[in-house]
Amino acid sequence: MAGRIPDAFIDEINRRADLVGIVRDRVDLKKAGGSWTGRCPFHNEKTPSFHVYETGDFPHYHCYGCEAHGNTLSFLTSIDNLDFVSAVESLAGRLGLEVPREQQDRERYDELKSSYSAATLATELYQAELRRGNSVASSYLRERGVDQSMQTLYGLGYAPSAGKLLAQAKAAEKLRPALHGLGLLRGDASSAYDQFRNRLMFPIRDHRGRTIGFGGRTLGDDKAKYINSVESELFKKSQVVYGLWESKQHFGKVDRLVVVEGYLDVIALTQHGISGAVATMGTATNEESLQRLLSLSEEVVFCFDGDSAGISAAKKAMEKILPLLQDGQRVAFMLLPEGEDPDTHVRRIGGEAMAAALDEALPLSLFLFRVLGQNLDLSLAESKSLLFKRGTEMLNLINRQTAPALHNGLKEDLWKATRDQHGYQNAGGKGNFKSRSNSGGSGANGGGYGGGYDRFKRRPPAPTLSFSQLMEGSVLTARATPLARSLVACLLQDPSCAARALTMGDFDIDDAAERDALGFAGWLREMEINSTEDLLYALGCNPELADRLQYLFDLPALETGSGLPEGSMLEQQLQDTLAQMKRSYTRSTLLRVEQAMRIDPADAELKAQYKRLIAEL
Repeated sequence: MAGRIPDAFIDEINRRADLVGIVRDRVDLKKAGGSWTGRCPFHNEKTPSFHVYETGDFPHYHCYGCEAHGNTLSFLTSIDNLDFVSAVESLAGRLGLEVPREQQDRERYDELKSSYSAATLATELYQAELRRGNSVASSYLRERGVDQSMQTLYGLGYAPSAGKLLAQAKAAEKLRPALHGLGLLRGDASSAYDQFRNRLMFPIRDHRGRTIGFGGRTLGDDKAKYINSVESELFKKSQVVYGLWESKQHFGKVDRLVVVEGYLDVIALTQHGISGAVATMGTATNEESLQRLLSLSEEVVFCFDGDSAGISAAKKAMEKILPLLQDGQRVAFMLLPEGEDPDTHVRRIGGEAMAAALDEALPLSLFLFRVLGQNLDLSLAESKSLLFKRGTEMLNLINRQTAPALHNGLKEDLWKATRDQHGYQNAGGKGNFKSRSNSGGSGANGGGYGGGYDRFKRRPPAPTLSFSQLMEGSVLTARATPLARSLVACLLQDPSCAARALTMGDFDIDDAAERDALGFAGWLREMEINSTEDLLYALGCNPELADRLQYLFDLPALETGSGLPEGSMLEQQLQDTLAQMKRSYTRSTLLRVEQAMRIDPADAELKAQYKRLIAEL
């Protein structure tokens, strides 16, 4: 809601807000000295670095890992993806205060307030009509197994077939212009009638639980099985996620969104203990809807029917979401047995089995290769060529600025799938597209490309490549640090050194080249590359990786291999390099701890960490 809000009011609610209580709804906090600590909700971390300070005139939070910092309002805007005004309204509502407006914005504020009041009144009237025991609506809900607690949580109601509930309600007289504006009333003043007639009503709520629109399911023989509210100032279809507010009310915290297609699918999953069940309005493959889902949670699982329409929708969702992804976000797909939807499936197998099936949903990477390998026999070179072409087209959809790790990981997977002499194995034999087991999805991933290539163990004989051949077509070299260049030189000579390099521990590494050097060690370890022969084969099949190493670490000087350390020299160089890197990272971490101690000198955990780091130096 737009409008100028007085600064004094903003300062007042920030001062009065229970920041610790608000953060504890989302983060597991523990008291530590003069602050509360927990794992930062704004970045992935193993060791808690997120602190909430409740002392002083203005409580605030600070993360010493990602530098996120702010007050109660900034926390709400970031964690709930709210605009500033919505965050102010949400916080004021918690405190039982009405947000004041400057005079020039009062008229628009009053109009919006009338719209919210009209939507609330309609909700109450529909609910009262259902409570009267309408036999058609009540019978339908009993048949669908929707219990009373779910009817209350989701605010279900009934719009009578006569079409006069809102048109003739005395309480609605002053709100008729707003009811018309929301599309709930049709016709002129003398012949007004309700838009929704003989329908089970599903209120659609925003992040604050306010009704902004409705969905109606016919209980008769109307051609349109479902109709939704028209677009209005309150209801923007592509921005709405049905069921999120209700799920948060019921479960308290939602870590994962489970996206389904229907209102009753959402309700059935919630009734069976599945948190985060939501539905988008219209199609789930709308770009704005997908962006909204990703902004609300780092993990999104799409649960589609197992028929051809569901498979098609899953493919479209994958293609549409690839350009929107950022590193750290997790997307998975669950396809139900043919002929079932989430409602019928969860009622058949139960909530526990459904939760297990969702945990085993195919990650985007596996689902992508399932789709790409459809109807391909990957023991044939022609099919591998087609797979590579399809895969390259999909990879080009990924934004390399926001998801470089995802892009590089999928690129490696594509390389492995197309170069293994056996191809990758799929649940359907030769790339046939199959839905998940109807047992609930427990057990293995149902095939996929992973596991079909068995690393490099079943490769053709490695080609004879020299370093000069690998480094042909020199590009500009980066200014890598001597430590980074030294570590890479050791890894090139003896890739088995990677395991020792990865014992460095969990440090925040400032230098980009040194991060890349350790990343290269991780890649060698993951790929089980333990010899120069394996490495030459891998780089020969992946020239872009060779170019990357050449660019970052100035490898043309090593093109003959003569500059690489050997024997005892290799062992000494590796020991010295790792020791220097660890000292460097320890000093960097120590500086961060010292900065944190200046802000909170009484923090016992920081003091203990400081002593440990000093001892290590």
